[in-house]
Amino acid sequence: MELRDNIIVIYFLMSQFLMKTQTTALKNLLARYYKKPFVKFLLLLVVFGFFNWALTLTYYNPAVIVPAYGWAKAHGIDIEIDSVHKFFSFGDEEGYPLLSIDKINRSLFFGPRAAVIGKVTYIVGMADGDWHINVADDKDNIIVAEIIPEYPLPIPPLGAMIKIWGITRYDLAHRWWELHPVIGWEAQR
Repeated sequence: MELRDNIIVIYFLMSQFLMKTQTTALKNLLARYYKKPFVKFLLLLVVFGFFNWALTLTYYNPAVIVPAYGWAKAHGIDIEIDSVHKFFSFGDEEGYPLLSIDKINRSLFFGPRAAVIGKVTYIVGMADGDWHINVADDKDNIIVAEIIPEYPLPIPPLGAMIKIWGITRYDLAHRWWELHPVIGWEAQR
């Protein structure tokens, strides 16, 4: 389908949805303003904005990226980790704002990616192949960083001061914020 065909389909679906609206006041409002080209244009912008937002979420979502990477490997498509890293990070660490662990833990940051600096206080390998790494700042705020087998990285040494960056997510099962997956890390002085 071409873009023009997609616009026609979206326009048709929007008009069907809007015409079946149950609220009388909304029906009157739509009857008055829906026929105006500017309102149609604004509605299309909202729909395309939503789809763009949803598509952007998939770029940062390990639930989408990890299976895609695993599928490519299973089908013999060789993907270099460095090229994947550069594609998703737009360079080395660019796009991963350096934040305090406390700011992330208090849910004061809503971006999909972040970097933190802290000391590695705990490392444990999990049954699913993930490595859980606790990183603490100087105020004992802790964030869990997870290195996954689908995106292999060296494990930082216990007690090392590191800068670590990855995808931010809230783990509902454990009730904590984490960097999962970790995209990279480097030692700090």
